Amino acid sequence: MPITYFLRIVRSSILGQSGFVVQMDLLYLVLTMFATIMIGLGFFKVAMYKARRDGLIDKKEEY
Repeated sequence: MPITYFLRIVRSSILGQSGFVVQMDLLYLVLTMFATIMIGLGFFKVAMYKARRDGLIDKKEEY
């Protein structure tokens, strides 16, 4: 879980442990963050496409 790696980074930084462990955990966090954002954007685009195709979202708004 990403929260585990975040907590390990914080703990290692406070205790002054070696930088290699911190760097590897930070790399893992960045990679999982990037993957999560890409997956989320993909789901959002699919949902928007389906909603527009089904007519649930109009491109024209009237007040």
